[in-house]
Amino acid sequence: MAVTASLSGILFVSAPSASAAGLSNPSGTLTVECAGARAFIQVDWKGANKVTVRWRIDDTGTAANISPVLRIQARDADGSAAPFVFPGDNAYFILRGGNGHHEVGLRSDWNPSNLADINRLRVRVQNGTTAQGTHCYQERDIFNWTRIGYRKAVDQQGKSYVLGGTGPNSFDCSGLALTSYEAIPHFPDFPSGVRTAEQIYFWMRDNTSPSKRYAKPVATSDLKIGDLLFFERTANNGRVATHVAFWAGDNKLFHALSPQFGIDFGSYSSYFSSRFIGAYRVLGVATVANG
Repeated sequence: MAVTASLSGILFVSAPSASAAGLSNPSGTLTVECAGARAFIQVDWKGANKVTVRWRIDDTGTAANISPVLRIQARDADGSAAPFVFPGDNAYFILRGGNGHHEVGLRSDWNPSNLADINRLRVRVQNGTTAQGTHCYQERDIFNWTRIGYRKAVDQQGKSYVLGGTGPNSFDCSGLALTSYEAIPHFPDFPSGVRTAEQIYFWMRDNTSPSKRYAKPVATSDLKIGDLLFFERTANNGRVATHVAFWAGDNKLFHALSPQFGIDFGSYSSYFSSRFIGAYRVLGVATVANG
């Protein structure tokens, strides 16, 4: 049986086997490893500045008296950082016990107060403490594009719909989506030629491999706020996808729909559910450094 203890909003789980359940529907996942040490991180973005983190660290080495070390930071677009606090009020976790050991922990709704937008989490794994000497390390980022993009979109609420509009005062559906993402600092902009809902849909369908900007297909049962939903036959133009909208939760969409509707929240009605063709979450991962 697992033993749990609560410390400063952290749930620490000492699990006897690899069967410890993870998050059922994380926004994204990240593996960070070097020789002898591996971490698996599940991230659930709760908002532009709030996140649930489930972590696991494994000792995969054979060297005696060498301990894997895990660090996690939240960072904003300017690079300001807030350290994740592990059990013991430490900004790091040292895994003791040798080859084959692991530990698991969970922190819900982490909200670093000094960061307005969590642009990314930076995860560092190293094999060896300072006293033991660092034998290897790797740092990787997982980016929060979807939730920040959604917040940028909602900032346009109440503005007008104009076909072909890309802001700042009027938008069409794809103009709202693209402009919202491209307003995120350091977001790798979509390629030239991606402009319509159909072009965005095709790009996401064809770019699902993890990179600094990629699209994760999402089932309707697993939708999270900010996911992009695509629809067909909402316009008589022969395109595969004719409309894109942000999932807003509670069976609502946020989108630029028509001159009469403008840019606002609306119901995910049967009109849209019958025309739904796919949903995607825009995420990113990148290796920062290794050695």
